[in-house]
Amino acid sequence: MIPSPDGAAGSPKGLFALTEQQQRRMEEVREIARTELIPLAEEGDPGHVNRPMLEVMGQRGLLRGLFPVSSSG
Repeated sequence: MIPSPDGAAGSPKGLFALTEQQQRRMEEVREIARTELIPLAEEGDPGHVNRPMLEVMGQRGLLRGLFPVSSSG
């Protein structure tokens, strides 16, 4: 366990605090995962690209952080 700021053993969430905007986004992403991504993942074939899941992730803005913005456009 990771110590919290008061020295007691606790969860990692005691190490930092999310802003309200970050908390809302986290809740939104969890809901997207629960309602859209998990069902698509369960339908996908292991070892193959799950294009429907990638499409939803792109539409929901979940791929933005994975790829750097290109300076060439």
